[in-house]
Amino acid sequence: MIFNFGKKVVLITGAARGIGKNIAQKFVSLGAQVIIVDIDIVHGIKASEAISSNDHNAEYIQCDLRELKQIDELLSSVVDKYGKIDILINNARAGIRTAPFKETEDNFQIALDVSLRAPLFLSQSFINCSIIKKNAGCILNISSVSALSIGSESVAYHLAKAALENLTRYLAVHGGPHGVRVNAIRPGFIVQDEHLDRYNQDANEKYRRLAEYCHPLRKHGTSDDVANASLFLCSDFAGFITGQVLTVDGGLLSQDPFSMAMRMREIL
Repeated sequence: MIFNFGKKVVLITGAARGIGKNIAQKFVSLGAQVIIVDIDIVHGIKASEAISSNDHNAEYIQCDLRELKQIDELLSSVVDKYGKIDILINNARAGIRTAPFKETEDNFQIALDVSLRAPLFLSQSFINCSIIKKNAGCILNISSVSALSIGSESVAYHLAKAALENLTRYLAVHGGPHGVRVNAIRPGFIVQDEHLDRYNQDANEKYRRLAEYCHPLRKHGTSDDVANASLFLCSDFAGFITGQVLTVDGGLLSQDPFSMAMRMREIL
């Protein structure tokens, strides 16, 4: 299976760091013109410079995804410059992790604005543009296992990701007649590149051993695992796949929780 995204224009939100940056790197390496969208100017510029080469390019555009006017201007400016957008990847998130029953109104609002409202209106503009340009496109939403199971993230994050998966199905049904495919990826326990040194330090050995043992594959996930899945779902190899959520979690959610808890006794 050989991927080729030459002449494709790919817009990725929240791509200055983390999983989004890895996704951007993969697409650039395969010939795509990538637009890195992030509110973080410093890391956005660093990411675009690190990813770009003589033959392949990543452009950074600052955008506050809480502002609908900026979203409209973002799409318009990219289409004006490149003539189209082939792939939209909604990856950005916002808000902080809060303790149960400690959610604040501000944190709740920013989480839903960036993780749910922005993907809706970005996708709406993307599909309308695809109809006008008669250009079949692809949308990919980055969800989380928190859409299905309850963990330590904030309640806003859990709700936003659950709704994002339903939005994925809605957009797939109504975008399909216009040639637009819409899917999502549901990452699990992912250690992002910038956290690898801390994760692998000697003092973290017990936590690391527990984290990896609870996965059937006996290892943690990486940002590249999510990026590679993104390449597939956005490629022609997935041309008859839409409205689906691909779980990338090393089999973690496939297990019976009680059986897994009993097995954990072996290393505790």
